[in-house]
Amino acid sequence: LDFRNSRLEAFDSARIQRSPALSRQLSTAVGLVRGFEQRRLAAADVFDPDRMGAFIAVAEFWGAWHAIDWRNHRYYFNPITTRLEPIGFDAGIHGRVRVGRKLPDQPLVSALLEDPKIRAARDAALRELVERTTTGDLIRKLEAVEDPQLAILQTEYYFANPFPYDELVERAKVVEKTMNGEPPADAVNPASYQTILHADITGEAAGDRGFSHWVEER
Repeated sequence: LDFRNSRLEAFDSARIQRSPALSRQLSTAVGLVRGFEQRRLAAADVFDPDRMGAFIAVAEFWGAWHAIDWRNHRYYFNPITTRLEPIGFDAGIHGRVRVGRKLPDQPLVSALLEDPKIRAARDAALRELVERTTTGDLIRKLEAVEDPQLAILQTEYYFANPFPYDELVERAKVVEKTMNGEPPADAVNPASYQTILHADITGEAAGDRGFSHWVEER
């Protein structure tokens, strides 16, 4: 079972069935997807190329492999453009791929990137993410969103950490090198409190020294 033979389902199907207009839109959307799956339609004739390219780029940049697994793809059918637009779902950012590691191969993503319009949009979005991370613009915007929410969380979860933005900078460097044809460096996995605590509990810390030793050495 994969994206080529899986069942397509709509959210709020009962509401759609009561509406002739929505039913027609669903029928069109399903027909478009099946046409793409059977290679009768180009990906850019089915999916909004700019939005799909940007979606893939964001997942690649953050190492969010779970978001692009075909089982987690969600789409909005735009009745004006008659194209499907991706909806990010279940990114699992806590389980992101290490810096320097490629995302696992996804046949659906590979098929989408065969389309030159979607690939061009993905490449443009990656370059923008690299530039905005390097200048600090993206990180400042993310921190502005994260800080007030983190302050609330830490009233109950004292050890909740901010996202390690130094990792994002490293990701930007790796992506830029890869896009310039340079081989990526070895994978980097920045330590987080959760990682260190897990190692201490399970006895997997380096030399079985545990969390307290790590704190002292810091």
